[in-house]
Amino acid sequence: SKLMFFDSRPIPLLPVQFFNNHEIEWVKEFKYLGLLITNKMSFALHINNIISKISRFNGIFYNLRTVVPFSILKMLFFSFVLPHILLHIEIWGAAPVVHTGKLHIKINKLIRSLLGVRYVEGRPTVDTKSMYQLMGALKLENLFKVRMFRLLALLLNGSNPDLFQMLLRPYEITHSYHTRNTTFRHPLLVNEIQRRAGVKQLF
Repeated sequence: SKLMFFDSRPIPLLPVQFFNNHEIEWVKEFKYLGLLITNKMSFALHINNIISKISRFNGIFYNLRTVVPFSILKMLFFSFVLPHILLHIEIWGAAPVVHTGKLHIKINKLIRSLLGVRYVEGRPTVDTKSMYQLMGALKLENLFKVRMFRLLALLLNGSNPDLFQMLLRPYEITHSYHTRNTTFRHPLLVNEIQRRAGVKQLF
């Protein structure tokens, strides 16, 4: 076990903690179930780790593209590259573009190597949209949206553990007036608004 103090401000002096006479280490970053978590709640480190993992396939695809059929290269992409991208994307996929943009560029580069796209005056001869159509793949932002819609469907169908049901609460339980496109509310945001307004907490 590890201890982590979450705060965007400088970390204060933290007390030593023991469990069964064993000191528990304070950490600033930790990998939990494949997700790199930092005490600043930034997923830049996790995204950089994904980039590092999939970068090695750039040379592999480049060298294999003339000797291996496209169908096999495509299968390699979906089998060995895409799983790294999809892992916990529901959590880190909403990170700022300054971080996800780097991964998007790396994915584009991998696909260009796989397709053997030529460059003229430093620009690829195949546009990005056509490239993804040839691959039958989705862009990074669309992968995130699909996985979030899938999660939303599971929540609405009650297919997730009860703990996750708190993520979606109908607005009708808090007020009766009409609001545009607000069928559900995010409890953390609403609770903060309620707290500032002196309204009793629901969670």
